[in-house]
Amino acid sequence: PEAQKILQSGNLILVGNPKSNAFIARVADAVNEAIHAPEKDAGWVTILDNPFSEGHKILLLSGADEKAVEKAASDFLYRYWRHAKDAITFRVGMHSEQYQAQPVREEAEEDVPLELIIPDQARVGQKIRILVYRSSEPPGPATGKTVWLISNSSRTLLGETSTTGELFYTFEKTGRYEIQAGRSSQSKKIIEIQ
Repeated sequence: PEAQKILQSGNLILVGNPKSNAFIARVADAVNEAIHAPEKDAGWVTILDNPFSEGHKILLLSGADEKAVEKAASDFLYRYWRHAKDAITFRVGMHSEQYQAQPVREEAEEDVPLELIIPDQARVGQKIRILVYRSSEPPGPATGKTVWLISNSSRTLLGETSTTGELFYTFEKTGRYEIQAGRSSQSKKIIEIQ
């Protein structure tokens, strides 16, 4: 009865597959549809009509096995979390600032597209978080990427991203600064320091 009540409650996010999640098994039976991945290790994200709650949907993160479900969940998380209201702070407690003290490794030449998230503006002396992530498939944090300050055609190294794709930096002067992640000029953003 409790499971039925939850399934009737409206829009749901279900993670797993019919073997690992009883809710998904009930949905598969209700829609008379085999919910399975096309191949081993292939996960997917899909939206279904909720058969237990008219007018509502189910966001399904699934796959053939546990590894495939993890791929689907990671893909969903890294594709959409950056659009959330407090996206930059969702990893609080998971970052490690000790990375900044380590020597910078030479960056491998890659064709992996990078995205950069920084605030539009900050104050002098305020510690800001610079977040770099891979926007390729699957998306995820860009570990060990160099972050540069660009001014007058010169580059100044700010540091290297941690395992969570983060770098913290404090500006000491006001101005308009251009920040670049990695070697690609496509991953640039502007920040105003007041």
